[in-house]
Amino acid sequence: MGQNRTQSALAARREATRRRPTDRRRRRFTMISSAVLVSVLALGAIVTVVDATPSGATGIAYVGRVASATGTVSARGTTAVLTVSSAGVQSGDAVLGSALFGSTTSLTGPVTITDAAGDAYHVDRDVNDGTSKDRMIAFSTIATAPLAAGSAIRFTFPASTNYHINADEFSGVGVAEVGGAAATGTATTWSSGTATAAQAGDLFFGAVGNESGNAPTWAAGWTTLPILTIGKDHLGAGYRIASATGGVAATGATTGTWMAGLTAYRAAGPPVDAPPVARLSVTPTSGTAPLIVTANASASTDSDATPIASYTFDFGDGTTPTTQAAASLGHTYTTVGNYTITVTVTDTANLTGTATAPVTVNPTPPDAPPVARLSVTPTSGTAPLIVTANASASTDTDATPIASYTFDFGDGTTATTQAAASLGHTYTTVGNYTITVTVTDTANLTGTATAPVTVNAATGPPIRVSVGYYDTHHPGLPQPKPNPWMGSAGVMFVGTPDTSSGGWDTSAVKVENLTNAPITGVSVSVKIGSSTYALWGTNSIPVGSSLILAQTGFENFDGSDHHAAGRPGGDPKLCNTAVDRSVPTITIRIGGTSTTYHDTALLLSTGGVDRAGCPYTGKRNDESEPWQVVPN
Repeated sequence: MGQNRTQSALAARREATRRRPTDRRRRRFTMISSAVLVSVLALGAIVTVVDATPSGATGIAYVGRVASATGTVSARGTTAVLTVSSAGVQSGDAVLGSALFGSTTSLTGPVTITDAAGDAYHVDRDVNDGTSKDRMIAFSTIATAPLAAGSAIRFTFPASTNYHINADEFSGVGVAEVGGAAATGTATTWSSGTATAAQAGDLFFGAVGNESGNAPTWAAGWTTLPILTIGKDHLGAGYRIASATGGVAATGATTGTWMAGLTAYRAAGPPVDAPPVARLSVTPTSGTAPLIVTANASASTDSDATPIASYTFDFGDGTTPTTQAAASLGHTYTTVGNYTITVTVTDTANLTGTATAPVTVNPTPPDAPPVARLSVTPTSGTAPLIVTANASASTDTDATPIASYTFDFGDGTTATTQAAASLGHTYTTVGNYTITVTVTDTANLTGTATAPVTVNAATGPPIRVSVGYYDTHHPGLPQPKPNPWMGSAGVMFVGTPDTSSGGWDTSAVKVENLTNAPITGVSVSVKIGSSTYALWGTNSIPVGSSLILAQTGFENFDGSDHHAAGRPGGDPKLCNTAVDRSVPTITIRIGGTSTTYHDTALLLSTGGVDRAGCPYTGKRNDESEPWQVVPN
């Protein structure tokens, strides 16, 4: 028990000793409002130490002047040292101050401040007059380590001919520089500009320096600290404690060129509850009515202890605002106009923040006619010329889409109206033609497009070439046969049945003589897929007759059975996946001229599959196709 009492007594004495300097300084304030206590000549500077601490202060309180210095240097100086007063600086307090440099060599060069305790100093304001190269700064260090009496605070700065420096101690400062302002001028009144306090009890610390003028005075409401003077150059400082949140400017009267700065510092203690920060985005921001938009406030923030509780969306069109916990909300605008969406974000302390975003609702554009586009394949060739007119690239993007296409081939034939976007046509007469397509939408609005076609005369004797397929092997589902055929009048036939009963499973080519004289020296070759057929030698076609070419041996001109799809026992899926879309060609040589014709309907190859088995019907199908004229 005795040992515990001894330890308690020692602790009490230590605490009394630690508190004694501060208590001593606070008692002095009851005797003098300010006093010059020590004058020291150091590095050519007069150092003045002042102590003026209010008694019984709470929150932020002024403790006293730590040190001040003025100096003139015939050769420009770059350093100054302040010697801390006999009271020292208590641990955890803030040191705030200002410095005025006359005729400095740099208006923006670095100013470095260090002390014996290793505290970190920050230049809060930096302002210059821009003409005579005078410069003033305000600086701070918060929550200092203890500074002993007589220790040094060292300043390094761009070379100048004179300097004024003051440093003052404040207790209860918690956060450095929550806002500030600075200004310079030559008017007889000076103003620092406005700094804003975050809460009641915050500290405003101001400084004003002038060159070649009277000592500056301060407006009411400011506690002024001792002014430093060299000739007509002056540096003053002042402070006030904020009574409420809001902006304050340090002001007063002076002459000459002045520079002023003001900084706000947060009082120590629990943070002030802040309202939420509202942010709003809208998608889309414009469109035609009815316009559906989504307002999104999810980027809003409130990082303190009272988080966001609700969002109120007002869409600005007279509808009732909606309050909800979700951060986004959809809305439909039905009337043309410019609107402003407002979101009000409310936290659990009922503090609010707002944000806005614009929305434009445009009138619905009038219904537009379709835009017609037309392509033709081929665009030229010899008669008879088969072409395909294609208008599938036509467009109509509004609410009344394309309904029909009308094709006029320009050769006197009747125009055709249909829902399909493409149509084939055969030109039999030499000439230049214009194909016209008229595209009509559901509102009966139209658009037109044209494309030229040239039909040339054949360079050799005029002939007409047709293709077909003759099948007697598959009697199920009979199809029309090529007619005429072997034995028909006016037919020169080259081919052989493959059975005694006259069975046929053959591709077929017909060449008609359209001249008024016999055609001699006619040779024909056919290419189907990878196979080439030249089975018929050289033939003649009498006047008014046709040359028909078919198989000359058992299925040796069979353009169907060489396909994988449709063969007996084959995979039915191949009928869709293994189609051979290569176009069979027929090359006819008469004398020294060769002309190639194109079976674009794939009749010689029965559609690129073995059509006897595609589609599957439970039996093998008749593959016959009647004659169809082919273009060159």
